[in-house]
Amino acid sequence: MKVVVDTHALIWFLEADQRLSVRAREVLQQAQQDPGSGIVVSVASRLDLHYLQRAGRFSRADVQRWWAVTQDPS
Repeated sequence: MKVVVDTHALIWFLEADQRLSVRAREVLQQAQQDPGSGIVVSVASRLDLHYLQRAGRFSRADVQRWWAVTQDPS
């Protein structure tokens, strides 16, 4: 099963943030590990990362790292 993730869920999952619910973390981990599944990141989330960085909410390095994950899941 493919799972579509929003911006906050993506960041919280990648950063192992406790704000992501246990159930959401389980679903995303299953999607990440199952070869027939995957985590889908929308273009809107990628744009959101850009705007959050410009607004000073996140560093450029953080946003580049998260963006890289959307391009190369390995």
